[in-house]
Amino acid sequence: MKKIWSYLKVPIFFTFGTITLYFSVAFICTYITMHAQNKHSTTCEIFLNSNGVHVDLVLHKKDLPADFLQDLIHYPGEDYLSFGWGDRNFYLNTPTWSELNAMNALQALFWYSESLLHVTRYRKRQSWWVVIRISHQQLQDVIAQITTAFRLENSRKQLLQKSYSFYDNFYEGNGSYTCFYTCNTWINCVLQNSGIKSCLWTPFSFRLIDLHKQ
Repeated sequence: MKKIWSYLKVPIFFTFGTITLYFSVAFICTYITMHAQNKHSTTCEIFLNSNGVHVDLVLHKKDLPADFLQDLIHYPGEDYLSFGWGDRNFYLNTPTWSELNAMNALQALFWYSESLLHVTRYRKRQSWWVVIRISHQQLQDVIAQITTAFRLENSRKQLLQKSYSFYDNFYEGNGSYTCFYTCNTWINCVLQNSGIKSCLWTPFSFRLIDLHKQ
């Protein structure tokens, strides 16, 4: 037993130390706020929609340009579109948190994989969404970054023939999901790069919501 422990203790301590360091840095960076004060005229609104673990960014369809909407599935009366970015395998094989397994989670965090954009349609504003008031220029910056997250072929977004329900669709995305660049990190980067209140860096959802509830 002692001999086995002598072989295992280094990788065990290394793994534990790495995980501890990751979460320590993540929590510190999560509570460092960027763009705390918006000095722009706030004439537009976007929204954050969280399920407690994952955050989507929601925009009113009237704010989206025609060339952005032309190759997205949407119907009259659906006034809002939410956008989430994440790991392809995780999205397609974990439709509910009850179906989460260790292999899917580890693969998403530590293996290179393709990403998807998850677009959900809503007929009306939901009461639990968190509103962010921004300027027209910041809105354009947000839209531009969402646009670049879609992987294009022949200048068109690539629709997957798979969804969770009638009200959502998946599209091929750019970039790879890792423990350093999660679905929530993507949202945070969109906000940060648009000069909107955000975290220095975060893989979590809770602080993004809390920042804009204040």
